[in-house]
Amino acid sequence: MTASAGKDVVGLSWNIVPDATGYQVYRWNPDTHAYEKLAATTQTSYADTGAPPATTHHYWVTARYADGTESAPGADYAILTP
Repeated sequence: MTASAGKDVVGLSWNIVPDATGYQVYRWNPDTHAYEKLAATTQTSYADTGAPPATTHHYWVTARYADGTESAPGADYAILTP
């Protein structure tokens, strides 16, 4: 996964996963000490417009398959928003 931070947005992108029908995007919530699902998408990118500024954010992406299963998350990605 790659990420870029701009004013009021974090752009995430990742490689296509063969046989995946979609992806789940998660962000770490320091208040609950857990990753929380932000979105489900069929694209290999996502724009997080709810990321607070001047904060480090951690993301996971998983692949969804036609049988309803979800892959293990990819590596955690951290980015500091301006």
